[in-house]
Amino acid sequence: EILRINVGGSMFMTSRSSLDRIPGTRLSNLTESDANYNPVTEEWFFDRNPMFFNNILDYFRSDDLHFPHNYCGPSIKKELQYWKIKEGEISPCCWNKYREYEEEQNIYKKIESAFESKTLNEYQAAFNSQGGANPTRWQTWRRRMCVFLEEPMSSKPAQVWTFMFLVFVLASIGVLCIETHPSLRVPLNSTTPKWIIERDSIPRSEQNPKIFWIVHTQPHKALETVDSICTSFFTLEFFLRWLVAPNRFKFWKSPMNIIDVLCVLPMWIRYIMQLYHVQIDRSLLPVFFVLMMLRVLRICRVLRMARHYTGVKILVLALNASFKELGMLVIFIFIVVLIFAVVIYYAEFFVSDTFLNIPAGWWWAIITITTVGYGDAYPKSWLGYLVGALCAITGILATGLPVPIIANNFNLYYRHAQMKYAVDNRKNRN
Repeated sequence: EILRINVGGSMFMTSRSSLDRIPGTRLSNLTESDANYNPVTEEWFFDRNPMFFNNILDYFRSDDLHFPHNYCGPSIKKELQYWKIKEGEISPCCWNKYREYEEEQNIYKKIESAFESKTLNEYQAAFNSQGGANPTRWQTWRRRMCVFLEEPMSSKPAQVWTFMFLVFVLASIGVLCIETHPSLRVPLNSTTPKWIIERDSIPRSEQNPKIFWIVHTQPHKALETVDSICTSFFTLEFFLRWLVAPNRFKFWKSPMNIIDVLCVLPMWIRYIMQLYHVQIDRSLLPVFFVLMMLRVLRICRVLRMARHYTGVKILVLALNASFKELGMLVIFIFIVVLIFAVVIYYAEFFVSDTFLNIPAGWWWAIITITTVGYGDAYPKSWLGYLVGALCAITGILATGLPVPIIANNFNLYYRHAQMKYAVDNRKNRN
């Protein structure tokens, strides 16, 4: 039996036996009682794409479902759903092309989620629930200040404030770094308040020069002034953000806010110690060292600024997309380190002054695999040279494999982000 099928004005003819080969589809269930059947012309009419129907009809004839690569994934999916054909029937040669659109949709969703102002949306919802339709002046001011402080791109003044914040962050980090240089430290004298460490408790013959510089010298007055100004600015900024936060309990649960407190804490503790002439002897030196280490956290402020920039967001997305590959790399390196640590230990077993134990070989294997090579541990026998060469070659192969994957993911997300930016600009112009 020959059937006449009219698809979008194009006539197709096929046998009933061909359509019956794949049951459960729209074409295999054609009957003259269908609404699509025209008894006058004795044909079934479907208002669908005739170009794509060629591939559908070929599927019934050959059991292989192919489609032109100039069709996008959503169009293919709609056609398959209409003709009641499962997407799993797509041939392997066309499957990757079909799945591309779903991958691109996932990428677009991730980019939109990353670039969406989550903080602004959360704060707007919180303020709306508090103020309702008629917020007070205080609630209106809090809302504006919250957007001003949390969203750098919300307005021109917010951009200026963000630039100032970045300048103070860089200045505080610069002071943290350069104040450790001996040329920028001045010796303590008898008139200097002994608020840091009691110098008599630590002799000048102290072998560690870093402890000596901390105990017997202090940063230049200009550096201390800059550090005080920066800390005062950060304290003010933190207080303002806490004041306008819609949920202050949730505000204290944020890791970045806790870091901000720990960053300014050492300077205020120092001022209190100076005010009450508190002295620290050698037994409390670890406590003083911890307070100094807290100042290192000020570097984390850069992360708070970086999360607003496109390149950093795309890099984070690329790393998340490459998480499986990075996990495989870590597992592979871990296995290789264990193997070569054991092998180098026995390869150098008859050398008395190298690799006295296998844990020492762990350090050597990590440094060799990552092609760093500090030179503090190295083989001395010909068998050790051979093991070291194999370890280095393995490291080059292992560390080089995931780099193209991460680079491709970065380029993929960057390209889609640029496309999204261009589409948004076009919509705004229209």
